[in-house]
Amino acid sequence: MSLTLHSVLLVVVIQLCSANLVITADEQQTSDITCWTCPIKKNNDACNDWAPDVKCPLNNTVCKTTHVLDKTTGQSVSVIKQCAPPSDCDPDTVGCTAVPNTDHMVCVSCCDKPYCNVAVPVNTTTAIKLSSFFSGANGLHLNLHVLTFTLVVVILSSVLNGQG
Repeated sequence: MSLTLHSVLLVVVIQLCSANLVITADEQQTSDITCWTCPIKKNNDACNDWAPDVKCPLNNTVCKTTHVLDKTTGQSVSVIKQCAPPSDCDPDTVGCTAVPNTDHMVCVSCCDKPYCNVAVPVNTTTAIKLSSFFSGANGLHLNLHVLTFTLVVVILSSVLNGQG
């Protein structure tokens, strides 16, 4: 492969990624989502019964659910559901964590579809399954970035090895 072909491939890949990022940013600005929302409630039924049917504010395009459980019994201690900015939900946020020096565990899920947070996470597996925010189209964006990085590394390695 010639250096010119490598350069063309690199430019095409960068443009594809840039276009993809612009679409993602535009989609987040115009997102129209309604989440189940409630302040601290005893359990999921109490939360969903209380929840008003109100659209989320413009920059809060993610439905975030925080569920506190008793580790021993698995019973709900509290549920909070809210509209949140995407920055409040990342792969480190989603899942379950034991609360030190207590019998409690906190499970968090995040999703980005209307009314996607009807259920609550009860363990790390359900927290991840309920978190559509990290699957589907958003997963495709992540995979495209990994693919792009891999292609750039391969192209640069090929160019450098061809010159050495």
